[in-house]
Formats: sequence, structure tokens, C-alpha cells
Amino acid sequence: MGQRRVYSPQHFYEIGWDLRDKFVLDLVGRGETNPHRIIRLLQRHEERHEFMIDVTTAAPEARTGKIDINDGTWEISGAAWHPRQPDQKIPLLPTGINIYENVAQGAAMIALPSYVDQTVLPARWMVDMWDDRFDAIVELGSGYGRNLFNILLFGGPTNVPYYAAEYTRSGMALCERLGSLDGSFDIRSVPFDHTQPDFSFLRGEKRLLMFTCHSIEAVSKIPDDYFQRLAAAADHVTCVHFEPFGFQVEDVGETTARQREVVAAKGWNTNFYEVFKYAITEGHVTFTYLRQNAFLNHEYNQTSVVQWKKG
Repeated sequence: MGQRRVYSPQHFYEIGWDLRDKFVLDLVGRGETNPHRIIRLLQRHEERHEFMIDVTTAAPEARTGKIDINDGTWEISGAAWHPRQPDQKIPLLPTGINIYENVAQGAAMIALPSYVDQTVLPARWMVDMWDDRFDAIVELGSGYGRNLFNILLFGGPTNVPYYAAEYTRSGMALCERLGSLDGSFDIRSVPFDHTQPDFSFLRGEKRLLMFTCHSIEAVSKIPDDYFQRLAAAADHVTCVHFEPFGFQVEDVGETTARQREVVAAKGWNTNFYEVFKYAITEGHVTFTYLRQNAFLNHEYNQTSVVQWKKG
């Protein structure tokens, strides 16, 4: 077993999506062909298992069997699922999981029933944002495309392209694998880097419905012109960000302190809201909505929502 090290969020997802791809490959090999069902089976597995990684740096001359991930070559000495242990302080359901989990709502902690699925909330939000004036749906930092598949499942359009713009190669590969199983919509996996936004992958679409979901969180600093670049992607852009930036907006007490502490430890984003306010002040985008700590979540990872438009 290798030495446990600190690694960037990009490393985590590069390795994590690859391990999920292996899980999906096994499902496909056992006859699963419906990507929506596969995503639910993967989600159920993740709810019951914790993904853990051990890595060691590898010498440049010893790269056989290694994964080259962006800023260096890393040897995965252990990447595996480990069963999650129930909280002994919370009663169990007959299914073997805790009857609820403690989550944050603003400054307060509340009990959320375990079978409430908050992972679909961004997709349902985006379905309600959709109208026929848009030419495409774009997710920036899409991972393996779960949100986009959920948008389709909850009533999204079937006659426009869905762009799954992703930084990691393994995330793109898994998205493409799932997309190849479903001919009901046009999902396109394309490379994207939040630190250097590039929309050359677009094919002439003029009106975009765009969003991010806990993706910018993995980038410690976005560029000062980040929103200006996003706004320049098309003639009209409507964009929603589902990100854990609440601690950057207003201090609401202990949960804010906890979020700030964890963000610093993990190297997550600290300048999203500052850069957004600058874009508003300079007139690059038009502010339309903000809700701090909009969704229930862990006290250190509450989802806030901000929305803007251009054109």
C-alpha cells in the first residue's frame, strides 16, 4: 500500500471517474444497456460505499502502468470502494441505512430523511429554465454527464445538443460510454478548463442555457475575466451556478466557518463570488438571481445558487 498524499481535486476526479468507468463496464458486461438505470445503480453503489485513493509520486523513468494526470505522473497504489459505516447515533431503517442524515440549512443543522434525493435538484431546476428559444444545453465541468442525463430524464428537450464540457479525460470517456448506449438525445463530450474557458467546441449555437454544478469548487482561483469569457460564448447566454460559495457571500455562523475551513484544507475555490461581483460591476453580465445555501447539504459543502444572463 502506498503512502497517502494530498493531491488536487483534479487528481481526485481523474482517478474517480476512471474507477466509476470500471464499475459501469462491469454493469454493461452483465447486460445493462439503459444509461439512466446504470447511473442509478452507480449512484446507489456510491451511497453505500466511500471512494478512497492512495497514491505515490512516480519517477519519470518508471511510468509503466501509471496514469499521467496533468501536472505530473502519479502511481495509484490503491483506489477502491470501501463500505460506508452507518452512524451509530442515528436509528437504522430495515434497509440497513440510517433513517436520516444531519445536514445544514443555512446556519442550522436539520435531519434530512435518507431517501430524499438532492442530486436531481440541479437537473430539475434546469428543466424548468428551458424554453424553445435556446439552441443548446451546456454543462461546464460535467464529470461523466450525470446532470445532463438527469435533465433528459426529467423532461429536457430531445432536439438540441447537450454539451458535456469536462476537464478530466476519464470523465469524458465515461460520458461517451453512457452516451453510446442512448440514442434518444445528442450528448457531446468535449474538453473544458475553467482556468482557460474555450468554447471553440460550439457549432454555431446562438442561444445557450449553461450551468455548473460543484465544478468550479475544484478550481482554487478562476481568472478575473471568467464570466466575461463565458458571456462571450454566444449571442445570448443564460447561466446558473450551483456551487458551494456561500461562505464567500455572508457569514451565517458556525457552518460558514466550517465551510471556509474545509475549502482551505482541500484547496477549493475562494474567489468565485469576488470575480462574479466584478463582472456585474463592469457590465459583462446581468445579475438575475442569488440564493445563499439554497440546498441542504453537509455543513461544509452547502450549495448556493447564482444566475446571470447576457443578451
